[in-house]
Amino acid sequence: SVWKQKAKRLKPLYLRTPGDDFSIPRATYDENVVSYYKVAKASPYPSQSFLAYYHVLEYHFLRVSEDLLHHRLTAMLNDTRFRPGHDSLDKLIALVRGQDAKSDETEMLRNVLDRFVPEADLISFIGQFEDDCGEKVYSKKRKVFGEQIEIVLRDGHALSNGAKALKHVRNAIVHSSDRYKREECHVPLSESEELIEEFIPLARFFAEKVIYGTAT
Repeated sequence: SVWKQKAKRLKPLYLRTPGDDFSIPRATYDENVVSYYKVAKASPYPSQSFLAYYHVLEYHFLRVSEDLLHHRLTAMLNDTRFRPGHDSLDKLIALVRGQDAKSDETEMLRNVLDRFVPEADLISFIGQFEDDCGEKVYSKKRKVFGEQIEIVLRDGHALSNGAKALKHVRNAIVHSSDRYKREECHVPLSESEELIEEFIPLARFFAEKVIYGTAT
């Protein structure tokens, strides 16, 4: 095969790291998610790197979803008007079933981002990143693996758009065939690696926020 020159406009930006002052971290980070993060940083393949960052988020899907349900159940059971009668138990069952019905991956991803990522920080990060590379990488609508992707830099939109973008790129990587939806999929070592590489800074930003947020 013939080696093909590829664009370098983003790689120096997302590989840039602040200077190390050799200080000891003031927090203890979850060892499992740090392992995913190390794989993401070390992998030479953008697709593998992206998935490893995504796994940092996915690792907390059930924890955050169950925690949300615990709070809602606690509020209902501690209500002074709650009685273990037919109507109250029906409401309790409906609450649990409703949570299960919402527990698709996109919803769980959104819950994780809502828990650990301030939307203002995301908007600031994307704005600065796009200024540095001189291109609207995320905030301009464009077709990515067969779907129009855009992260609107406004409160109430940025996080949900970011979750949708991450989930869509993840699906393109892990689904080698999409017989019914006819969406484009990622092929390893093809030009789609360069497209995925553009979303690595976003995935890393989210992963770092989750790692910091779950530290002790």
